[in-house]
Amino acid sequence: MMLSFDAFLSSRGFDTKRTGAFLRRMFVDCWRAPTFRGFWRLWNPLYGYALLRLYLALGGHRRPRLASLVVFLACGFVLHDLPMALLRGQPVLATTITFGFYWALLALEPRSEPPADAVRGASLRNLLRIVSGLAFGAVAERALLG
Repeated sequence: MMLSFDAFLSSRGFDTKRTGAFLRRMFVDCWRAPTFRGFWRLWNPLYGYALLRLYLALGGHRRPRLASLVVFLACGFVLHDLPMALLRGQPVLATTITFGFYWALLALEPRSEPPADAVRGASLRNLLRIVSGLAFGAVAERALLG
């Protein structure tokens, strides 16, 4: 059975009754997450819910690494590279490759996730890990775009 969107949000510690708390969780707490995986799960819950549905449709319970790789590459291509290619009139795969890098970062992290309230104890080292992962992806994307 698939989680409802409200249950999905609740499982990630979002307070759907208070807009300020919801936005703080999404835009502030994500940067204090103890892992890159924790950041990825908090930064955009609507996008995350859609990705979870796609992941499960692709058989995520049977082949989690393969399904998550397909989801990441498809998102990089469909949500960024394909529209950019149509606008520019030339193929672009920079974001698809960048999302492949993000998938690798997530695949290397332990599968166990700290509790939702663990964001309060995040360290500067974890913040640097998140920022460096995102920055490396952005630099690689810029280099690939030329």
